[in-house]
Amino acid sequence: MVPVIAAALDQLARSADAIYVDFDIDVLDRAFAPAAPGSRPGGITPAELRTAARLCGANPKVLIADLVEIDPERDVAGGTVSAACMCLLAFASGCCCESSDPSLFCGATPGARPSARERRERSGPRRHGRGLRWSVVGGSQLNGVRRTLVMGILNVTPDSFSDGGSYFEPQKALARARTLIDDGADIVDIGGESSRPVRARPRG
Repeated sequence: MVPVIAAALDQLARSADAIYVDFDIDVLDRAFAPAAPGSRPGGITPAELRTAARLCGANPKVLIADLVEIDPERDVAGGTVSAACMCLLAFASGCCCESSDPSLFCGATPGARPSARERRERSGPRRHGRGLRWSVVGGSQLNGVRRTLVMGILNVTPDSFSDGGSYFEPQKALARARTLIDDGADIVDIGGESSRPVRARPRG
């Protein structure tokens, strides 16, 4: 997994000034994420998710991340919530890391991990903090945010696996957006196109 994620981040970093990472908890195997509506058998383990999160956090082009697809009320023994919290902590750990070299991370190809001296030589100066300046719809900006922001997810596709297309109609979608804001959402993320392997492209 580490080489795949490292390659994807490298490709994005060459063509983008900033990278936004979305951690969908339903990528976990159903056994580890009963509170993720879209989780299925055959997903990854919490340890693999933490490795991915830390690697993303260590990339200097990654400036912001969110965590979605979790319903705490459906959890069993706090397993999903714990995995989600550990994911965020791993991401934060990566942000404080001295290097984004993928060979320094758990899950790297066996035998590829360098010695402590080599790690120090590769690391260079420790990175502290990243300037955050994101423009969002409406012209407002997220500058120097010091608290965790809450993002509400609003899927407006007819084949959404998380809500069954409940908000496909415009009026229902608007009403749901208002509810999310009233409930404390700082940002409303609108899912306008399905990511299913076989899907109909949106028209208009």
